[in-house]
Amino acid sequence: MMGTLGYLIFFGIVFWIMHRGGGCCGGDHGSNSTKQNNQGEENKKSASEIIEMVCDPVCGLHIKKSNAIPRTIKGGKYYFCSAECANDFIEDSAQIIIN
Repeated sequence: MMGTLGYLIFFGIVFWIMHRGGGCCGGDHGSNSTKQNNQGEENKKSASEIIEMVCDPVCGLHIKKSNAIPRTIKGGKYYFCSAECANDFIEDSAQIIIN
């Protein structure tokens, strides 16, 4: 009689664990795969939000390329933080050619 009661208790506990979403590894397998999918989507968003930075050749300031002032000087593309730095660079490069 005790053997049958032991089996009933054992299977009752197993049923209760499985019903709560446990299992062999204590699982919640459904929410794990959802978390992994959400992390993959976040990684995709992060990759698309990469910000390209450029360095102002006059003052050395690093700025977003989208906020920089671009100038093509002697066939080279340069990015500046302000119009003042761009003008200083153009003046300095003109003096180098004259001297």
